[in-house]
Amino acid sequence: MADGSDTMDIFERVREQFNYAPYPATPLDYFPKNDSNMQFPYCAANAFYRRDGRYVPSEGLQILDAGCGSGVTTLRLCLANPGAQITAIDLSPASVAVARERLDKYGYTDVALYAMPLEQLSELGQTFDYIHCHETLYLLPDPQAGLQSMAAVLSERGVIRANLHSKYQRHEYFRAQELFAYLGATTDCDQETAVAIATETLDALAETTQLHARTWRGKEGREKDTLLANHILEGDKGFTILDLFDLLRGAELDLIDMVNWRHWNVRNLFKPGQDLPDYLQVAFESATPEQLLHTFELLHPVHRLLDFWCGRAEVPSSYSSAGDRPPTDWETATIYLQPVLRTEKFRAALDQTVAHGLTLDMRPFLGCTDPQSLTLFANSLLIFHLLWQEPMTFVALRQLWQRLHPIDPLTLAPTTLEACGEALRLMLPDLEDYLFIMIEFGVG
Repeated sequence: MADGSDTMDIFERVREQFNYAPYPATPLDYFPKNDSNMQFPYCAANAFYRRDGRYVPSEGLQILDAGCGSGVTTLRLCLANPGAQITAIDLSPASVAVARERLDKYGYTDVALYAMPLEQLSELGQTFDYIHCHETLYLLPDPQAGLQSMAAVLSERGVIRANLHSKYQRHEYFRAQELFAYLGATTDCDQETAVAIATETLDALAETTQLHARTWRGKEGREKDTLLANHILEGDKGFTILDLFDLLRGAELDLIDMVNWRHWNVRNLFKPGQDLPDYLQVAFESATPEQLLHTFELLHPVHRLLDFWCGRAEVPSSYSSAGDRPPTDWETATIYLQPVLRTEKFRAALDQTVAHGLTLDMRPFLGCTDPQSLTLFANSLLIFHLLWQEPMTFVALRQLWQRLHPIDPLTLAPTTLEACGEALRLMLPDLEDYLFIMIEFGVG
């Protein structure tokens, strides 16, 4: 670990870089209102559901954007969590100024913004139900201290979303950072000079040179942004899943899930339709989440970010898949539409497909939940349509389903309430598995 003087030096260089170029360099005119794919990781309800199996509305939640940068993440948090009280911090005063301008432009003037380091969160004198720390933790001189600082201001049942750069996926950029530090571009120069040195070096390399071929080709027109976010990014560090779990244990936090959990299924890395080797089958059945995730990253390090939700270690997960529930549990169930699907874009597509009995490709709307393409058929889309106005109990949905499907298409006999319930218990778990819907089971 760096000593105190080294830590301060890194801290100041990181602040200087983001004062020079607030990140991300997204134009103020960008307003991601209809981008449900982008809003999904920012929706606090998803994290609470994956831990507690409960739908937590955003109204009244205290949300912190820890490392807000130029305010794009804060704007997405506002859109994905209507009615929440949002606070945002960043160590760069220049970034906070851009964030203020961005939020004011779209009417979010009640967001509290502070220029301060994450490690000083306790000075705010408040606690938060959802802490969002995107593209920040890996830049801290001491990520462990950063997690501990967030844990100290987390409410009793609060959740943190944070991420780390992958050591394996990003190794070429770490090598580039080492190169330019070795050349003095990031240690002895101001930001503008560092950008010029890195640009000239990379442009001068033969196209077959690995660093050029794998990190630079096709970057024309955005050299500055690419370099500052990658090749000469100050404070950048790589982590493995094992490192992640060590950090969580040190902060007395537990993993809830990876934010893109369906993308981390190690079994999907093997040939479909074939049994796993016996030793792997036995190993996977007894493996911990940490072991399964680490196996995945060793086999297939495709994820730039180790993107995760975590919470207090003393708050255990009570989530269980809807597909594992017995029929009696369903009598107490309430079904909610995924909040971020409530966009004008999705409603227009939904109306069109329901009206004409078509299928709908979900990738433009919520493809981020799964690495494969997914097309939904009319009955699934009809469920979305029925849930659009408000959540429904399973009992009410079953009765409505019987009215909409009065005749069994195979027997031409009247459809029974029991048959409709069975059909819904088969369909709904598939939609819940993608988090297109949330199913809250009450006490029978």
